This record gives sequence, C-alpha cells and structure tokens, in this order.
Amino acid sequence: MSSLRERFVALLQEEADVSNQLTRIENELENSRQLSQKQADQLEKLKEQLATAKEKASQQKDELETAKEQVQKLLADYQASAKEQEEQKVSYQAQQSQLFDRLDSLKNKQARAQSLENILRNHSNFYAGVKSVLQEKDRLGGIIGAVSEHLTFDVHYQTALRNCTWS
Repeated sequence: MSSLRERFVALLQEEADVSNQLTRIENELENSRQLSQKQADQLEKLKEQLATAKEKASQQKDELETAKEQVQKLLADYQASAKEQEEQKVSYQAQQSQLFDRLDSLKNKQARAQSLENILRNHSNFYAGVKSVLQEKDRLGGIIGAVSEHLTFDVHYQTALRNCTWS
C-alpha cells in the first residue's frame, strides 16, 4: 500500500505537473494569439498607411509635374519677354541714335540759318563799298536795299540770275 500510495502521489504529482504545463502552454498559446492579432492589426494599419503614403506620393508627383510644367512655361514666357525687351532696347538705342543725329543736323542747320541771317543783316556777302552803302541806307536816303533782296524767281533760274547779277 505504501508503494501504491507513493505511486498515487507520484501520479498526482505528475498530473499536477502535466496540468501546470498544459496551463502554461495554453497561456503561452493565448499570448502568442494575442501577439499575433496585435501584429496582424499593426500590419493592417501599416498597409493602410503605406497605401495612403503611396496615394499621397502619387498626388505629390502629379503636383510636381504640374509645377514643372508651369515653371517651364514661365521660363519660356520670361525668355520671350527678355528677348522682346532686348529687341526693344536695341530699337530704342537705334532710334535714340537717329534722334541725336537729327538733333545734330537740326542744330547745324539752325546755326547755318543764323549765320546766313547774320550775313544778310550785316551785308557781309557784299564788297566793302556796297556793304558800307547798304549799312548807311537810312542816313543816305533813297536806298531800299540790294537788288537780290527784292527779287523773287523760280529756283530753276537761280544760276542764270546769279551769273547775270554777278553776286
């Protein structure tokens, strides 16, 4: 009996050990299931985040392409404007140069006209005797001026009349 008792106790002890191992294995299995479920949930969240990130990246890529196109268009517009501005600058400089040339020509012609008016007023184009008489016409009386000052004629006859009057 004592050996049966010992055997019974040993079997009870073994049953307790097996029961404890079973409980421990079940707990480990439950923990593994929970961990596996957590990882599955995290995997799903990560997949959703990845899909969202891919979609966002695709949108940003599209926006980048649109922005690149806009930059290219703006660059082309800027280059066209710069070219047009350069052409206008060259045109302006040419017109300004032409204006200055014309102003110089005008000043030269005005100076020439002023010089000719001075010659007519002072009778500098005549010989000294004629010049003296014309300058004193008010004091001498009866003199109205040089013949050339009172003649008008067609331009075609200018050379012929100049040769006739010797002036």
